[in-house]
Amino acid sequence: MKTLLSFFIEIGKLKGKHRKGMKLYGIKDPETTAEHTFRMTIVAWFLGIKKDLDIEKVLKMSLVHDLCEVYAGDITPYDGLLPKDKKERYKFVRKWPHLSENEKKKRYSEKLEKEESSLERLVKRLPVEEKMEVLTLWWDYELGKTKEGRFVRQADRAENLIEAFDCWKRDASFPTKPWWQHADEVIDDPVVLKFLTEIEIEELRKKNVSSDPAMTNLLVFFSEIGRLKRMSRRGWVLRDIKNPESIAEHIFRVAVMAWFLGKKKNLNIEKLIKIALIHDICEVYAGDITPYDTILPKDKNKLKELMKTWPRFSKAEKIKISKDKNRKETEGLEKLILHLPKGLKTEIRNLWLDYEKGLTPEGRFFKQADRIENFLQALEYWKKYGQPPQKPWWMQATELFDDPVLLEMIKEMKVKFHSRKNPKE
Repeated sequence: MKTLLSFFIEIGKLKGKHRKGMKLYGIKDPETTAEHTFRMTIVAWFLGIKKDLDIEKVLKMSLVHDLCEVYAGDITPYDGLLPKDKKERYKFVRKWPHLSENEKKKRYSEKLEKEESSLERLVKRLPVEEKMEVLTLWWDYELGKTKEGRFVRQADRAENLIEAFDCWKRDASFPTKPWWQHADEVIDDPVVLKFLTEIEIEELRKKNVSSDPAMTNLLVFFSEIGRLKRMSRRGWVLRDIKNPESIAEHIFRVAVMAWFLGKKKNLNIEKLIKIALIHDICEVYAGDITPYDTILPKDKNKLKELMKTWPRFSKAEKIKISKDKNRKETEGLEKLILHLPKGLKTEIRNLWLDYEKGLTPEGRFFKQADRIENFLQALEYWKKYGQPPQKPWWMQATELFDDPVLLEMIKEMKVKFHSRKNPKE
């Protein structure tokens, strides 16, 4: 459990690693690796349904494909080629770099070596089974050893194009051409190509190309959940945490945690990961609702004092608050999935209800795993900023957690963050 906790802490660093490619294009506050992985995993899942694929493998591979960036960073096709002059650099990145085949192979080999070394460092202390699973999935993604590996690599490029398209919608001067050229080098899967046609129709306003309503609706859905990349978790905002995680970043890490911890209980891992991916997507429209929302004071000093406690409500108040929250989130989810295919819409709705009501072992386990990730993030912020105060979190832990595996994780978290008397506590 100690090695798993260290691994979870390390992959949490991807929440703060901004994608270098977007930075080069001048995007302010570009997406992070964690945010990209969140949506890319959903893109691979939804598009993968249309093919004969092992969806559990697709989900896992998507979640691990960029873990190497914890230490290697985001290596772009422009690295080592950029002009020193700022104006020239700005022009340069608006074109896709044209290199000889030998140069491409050399640069890819160097990139692969650096990323492999980083991933080996990240997983070296994991249990052998988990270590080998991550490495095998990553190599499959890189080399396309299976149909899942080849598909996930193309889904990754598709998510990049969706992000570029979203940036273009916010700023018409954003250059999407290099992203199309990058995609053209990799993508040949009929399903992915059909989906990209919808982006092309929307972006270029093509009139003579037939649109597929199902693919159009998927594009709208993917763009909408992309808003979670730019939505800070409200609990951290209320506590005045600097640069708080986004909802998308939270979803990324809790999906990985649910996978690894769920294995210890022989749960359905595909279902666990899917629950993790969709459990907060309702917040696109409902917002991030916290337990404090009904009692928030306007006075900043009183708010600061309130954040040092865990809110207490009567049974009747808890029921009312829960009903109001459930109503808003249900409406948000239904609005978001309204135009998805019937089968997919039903699956998402059932997964979300399982999370909310604990209808299966996976739903009940994930509810607590979700809180564990939140607890871990609170400890990480406390260690970094001295905030938030820890007492309310430990009080909550005694009330909300009863799963043996997760209680064991809490013990490790206590040792990790409270093994010595800390003046911040």
